[in-house]
Amino acid sequence: MSSTLHRAARQPADGGPDPEQYRPGRTVTDWDPEDPVFWRSVGRRVATRNLWIAVPALLVAFVVWQVWSVTATGLQDVGFGLTTSQLFWLTAVPGLTGGTARILYTFLGPRIGQRRFTALSTLVLVVPLLWLGIAIQDTSTPYAVLVAIAALCGFGGANFSSSLANIGFFFPTREKGGAAGIGNGSTFRQIPVIFRSRHLRGLAEGTAAHDQALKQAETESGAVTGFTAGIAAYGFFFIPAMFANFAVTSAMWGFVAFYASCLAITWWYYARRGAAYPS
Repeated sequence: MSSTLHRAARQPADGGPDPEQYRPGRTVTDWDPEDPVFWRSVGRRVATRNLWIAVPALLVAFVVWQVWSVTATGLQDVGFGLTTSQLFWLTAVPGLTGGTARILYTFLGPRIGQRRFTALSTLVLVVPLLWLGIAIQDTSTPYAVLVAIAALCGFGGANFSSSLANIGFFFPTREKGGAAGIGNGSTFRQIPVIFRSRHLRGLAEGTAAHDQALKQAETESGAVTGFTAGIAAYGFFFIPAMFANFAVTSAMWGFVAFYASCLAITWWYYARRGAAYPS
């Protein structure tokens, strides 16, 4: 599916959108999943097809992103003279490039066309994989080359942001969270609910103000999903970096304190009774 989508349903002469646009490989110009009739007749089928095409692409991207977590553990066994700290850095670098690229990918997809961008961004991941396969066959491969390959593998992590924003757009608000949960199985499903609660509070369904607020909530939740995914990806950098520079016990206590603070903040703003934006 292309990302060239417009919620305003332009009506042709016969009073309905052109059904040909919903066939595979076409650019969709009329899309209104909040319309129950449209969703039952056309929307659900197209959205589901888009979701199940995106999931394998996300799986490939995740494998490439995480390949160094497995590769680094065996380099010393095959003859690479790397220190433990260097091995931890090889697993950390993909998180750094992946987190940064996620933010960029969130906005590149809609500009290029999501279908085309998903295909291209998945295809280019072949390059670091092939380079990795060649490099590890020679134990004299410079450490800088291994770092460069690890950095390129990090772009696999960037695919999540663009794909998640695309997946969510096709579904009605009530199903966005579940679609995002299938797409990456994490708490990103909470973001659309938070923004919907924030913008629709006090508005009557079916009014112009409600429709406008719903569009605004979807726009903001898509952008925040991208930035949140980018920040989350930096965890794949900081966790190995912590292990590379601090004692394991100290690093683990640091992680416990961080996660405890995340739980407390989430509970206070979104989960407790009387929370500002319950989700």
